[in-house]
Amino acid sequence: MAPPILLVDDDLSLAQTMSMAIENLGIPVEQCATGEVAIELIRKKRYAVVILDLILQSGVSGLYVVNAVRQMPQQQRPLILMVTGAGLETLRGVDPSLVSAVMLKPLDFDLFAQYVLATYRRALNLPGEAGAVAPPMLKVRTYCGECGSEIAPWVPERPIEVWMETPCINCGTVPRQSGGYSDWTV
Repeated sequence: MAPPILLVDDDLSLAQTMSMAIENLGIPVEQCATGEVAIELIRKKRYAVVILDLILQSGVSGLYVVNAVRQMPQQQRPLILMVTGAGLETLRGVDPSLVSAVMLKPLDFDLFAQYVLATYRRALNLPGEAGAVAPPMLKVRTYCGECGSEIAPWVPERPIEVWMETPCINCGTVPRQSGGYSDWTV
């Protein structure tokens, strides 16, 4: 049986929606709402991927959970996808060797599902849709719905690809508000 994904988010309605998106991919998923429970579960069971909210309202933060994962033997560490509704300044201290990607809320659930599937395949070393092994890092590209221009990530020099609703520098509109879209590529 394939290992599940662990989803850690204290926003229960959002967690339920993310869980349904993951289950619709055919991937087993378990949920918890606190960092303490997440650490306990990760130590007891093998998870392919942990989807982790950076800021949890009670108990320890998502960053604390990442640091706990760092203490585990490398072969037991799950891949980590972080989600956050906070700004870029909260990403200080995030270890790019442990965190595969950071997605900012509000989530684009189609893009979220694509990231989860690609990361899960990579964690299990499964072939991608084209028959190749999933890439080690995905590049997210966002396009303006008004003028069609590609909108560059805000943190291109870091190994963590940060996807945001960045206003278009050509026309100033926000991609999702103007019918823009995002996709990921190798």
